[in-house]
Amino acid sequence: MEWLKQALAHKVLKKQDIDLEFINFQLGTEKYPINEKKAKKLVAENWLIDPIPTFSCEDYLYNNPDVMASGIHPYVHYLKFGKKEARGIKNSKQYDVYFGIHQVPKETNEQQNITLEETPVSIFFNSIFYNNKYPGAWGWEHYLSHGQYENKIPNKDVIPEALEAFFRDESEQPPLVNMYNFAQTLEQNKCSDKPVYSIVILNWNKSLMTLQCVYTILKNSYYTDIEIIVVDNGSMEHDYVNLLELAKVPCVKVIRNNSNRFYGEANNIGVEAANGEYICLLNNDAFVHKYWDKHLIEKLESDDSIGGVGPKFLFPDGRLQEAGGELNPCGQNVQIGKGLDASLDAFNVEYEVSHVSAACFMLRKDLFYRVNGFDYRYEPAYFEDADLTAKIKSIGLSIWYVPQSQVIHVENATSKDENIGFQFGSLISTNRLKFVARWSEYLRGGESPYIPDFSREYTARAALERKDAKIAVVYSPYNLTPGGGERYVLNLALSAVKSGYKTYFCSPDTYSSMRLFTIGHELGVDTSEILLINEYQLNTIKEVELFIAMSNELSPKIQAIGTKRNIYHCQFPFPMSDWHKANCLENVLGYDEVIVNSEFTRSAFLQEGQKFGLKLPTVSVVSPPVEILSTAEKPKNLVRILNVGRFIAGGHCKKQKELLQAFEVLSQKLEELGIECELLLVGALSSSQEDRDYLSVLKMNANDNVKIILNASRQEVIDYYKSAHFYWHGTGMNEDVKTRPEVFEHFGITPIEAISAGCIPVVWHEGGPAHTMEKLYSNPERFLAHSINEYADKTIALLDDSDLVHASLDIFSEQQFYNVLNDKIK
Repeated sequence: MEWLKQALAHKVLKKQDIDLEFINFQLGTEKYPINEKKAKKLVAENWLIDPIPTFSCEDYLYNNPDVMASGIHPYVHYLKFGKKEARGIKNSKQYDVYFGIHQVPKETNEQQNITLEETPVSIFFNSIFYNNKYPGAWGWEHYLSHGQYENKIPNKDVIPEALEAFFRDESEQPPLVNMYNFAQTLEQNKCSDKPVYSIVILNWNKSLMTLQCVYTILKNSYYTDIEIIVVDNGSMEHDYVNLLELAKVPCVKVIRNNSNRFYGEANNIGVEAANGEYICLLNNDAFVHKYWDKHLIEKLESDDSIGGVGPKFLFPDGRLQEAGGELNPCGQNVQIGKGLDASLDAFNVEYEVSHVSAACFMLRKDLFYRVNGFDYRYEPAYFEDADLTAKIKSIGLSIWYVPQSQVIHVENATSKDENIGFQFGSLISTNRLKFVARWSEYLRGGESPYIPDFSREYTARAALERKDAKIAVVYSPYNLTPGGGERYVLNLALSAVKSGYKTYFCSPDTYSSMRLFTIGHELGVDTSEILLINEYQLNTIKEVELFIAMSNELSPKIQAIGTKRNIYHCQFPFPMSDWHKANCLENVLGYDEVIVNSEFTRSAFLQEGQKFGLKLPTVSVVSPPVEILSTAEKPKNLVRILNVGRFIAGGHCKKQKELLQAFEVLSQKLEELGIECELLLVGALSSSQEDRDYLSVLKMNANDNVKIILNASRQEVIDYYKSAHFYWHGTGMNEDVKTRPEVFEHFGITPIEAISAGCIPVVWHEGGPAHTMEKLYSNPERFLAHSINEYADKTIALLDDSDLVHASLDIFSEQQFYNVLNDKIK
């Protein structure tokens, strides 16, 4: 009967007064406030949102267990029953922060009966945690009167070792109060434009821990002229609001990401906002000892050949957690001395190591740029720091352990929180494979992989920002990841650069230039003159002459804003949501032209437009730019089949599972002919758990003559093209093109690249690649498979065919793409 209880909440709250301004404050939507109807709906469906400042849903539930058991909304219960039963209520936990920010007049404070004890330090108190941990102790009042003097923990994210070690002084004041009093003095701190170093700290739904981390830094650092950059990584609004406590500290900068950009990319964003010569990457569950920074910087400055330094890591109980680390070729990091006595002489001398955890790692900012920061391949987490230190060592610099600098590290306080939802087994296993594939040979004493150097590109960014030129913006609503769609849209931006525009790539959230450079390099697109902005920053650009928007619907989510030219690139007209139809359907009418990637897409786009009776702008086909490769000698006595595509479970699945089935059929038939064969599945893997599960299924179904290769570099992909005899493409296999055209390949860059490298294509008979075969071959049917078994049959039929002449691939070349675009945007 849960639906009935929720319906009751909606009905009662619909007629009840709420504090709309306070609710927008909790949600962080003050700049773009929601209306009263939506606010009441959110309050009814989310018990963490307090309807008025003087009512705490959380405390009401805890103090009244029967309400929690009943499943009735706490505020609804209070209105209907609690008032009559004289059940007490309490101020919202956000009350003090809210009134502190909004500077409530003195008389209002008196009217609301706020006591001196009800300071923002109360944000560190969680009544449910406290009362469960200490049976018989009851609420915030108990903690104020007794618990804090008895060293009781007010919240699971309050670290007693941090408080005890760093915030208890001779006055015997309670540590939490001591920390709060210290925090109030920080408003007087000054911060210059050239701090000695910058610290980058991530926060993801652990704001209370982050506050303790920051306060500890400011209390125990040797240098006073420092900069602390806290990157909030898409936390829930009620968590993010706690970080507003840091807004009063001049040397602290808080950056808010709208979504979780994960560990590596969020750190990259923080580093790019930093002004210090040195960068310290610090976890929010790491708490520094006195003068920790002095020893690290002195070591870095002692020798230019030192690339990075790290401290002695301690467990909260004082045991040694890590005295540096050693990476082995199997992708394991051996934490030196873990669990041993930290005072042993062996751990109190400086020495060179192969790895230091990024829980606290200091290096020069220009070196971080030189090795291009953290790599997106390891998203969402694990092995980014191992990859970073391996890159530093591979260019001839050393990593050092500095025991005079000491840090207490809780270890995995965020990532292993039971509420996070990471599945660590598959995540760590997958990322270890990526790390080993990249670094195993080097760690065995062999050659290091190629590490691109984008130092000059970083140096040129400031001048590029100041460039006075007509402005173009290319907008994408999607994550910046390597793929065919991203190659197309980045080439759109590059076309604008080539036509003389100062060009911005815009997305809803923030990305780092490091990510842009790396992905551009992997996709073969020069991104050095493409600037990055987010959707909020787009509003600050005064005049956009050329605007190009990309989306996957008949009409884009964003309106045309170009003063001279507006182009909409539709990757494919996927079905629109009801919201999209209601709010965005007519956006397409504001564009001068629509460009699509193939005739297959154009046909689907026009059919979708007819459904809604829209008089669409001109729809033109502009084929994606394809890098035309050279051929090379193929392996003898072995038939090698190649497929290149992301490992995606749903939506635009590349059908690798079905290709495995087809390859099993081919293997049996070739074995009868005495011919060996091999299948290479090469692709990128996203951070999605669903995609990782899909990859696990592929691995279970793969035989010994199948190789699954993750996140290969661009050069490695080219080498695979050149070494393969056949290229199989299966997107859309066994799907209905009439009812689900969106799941088919819209164009298909990889088959053309493969053909240019001398591969023979076998592709599914419907979708973009099938149209390409019709353009290139006089008898395209020879290359089209209509079933799983036909992949094997077509391949065998083409084994000894020497007459496979195709038309020129220049129609798909990069130069042809730029020529066509130049005519449209100049």
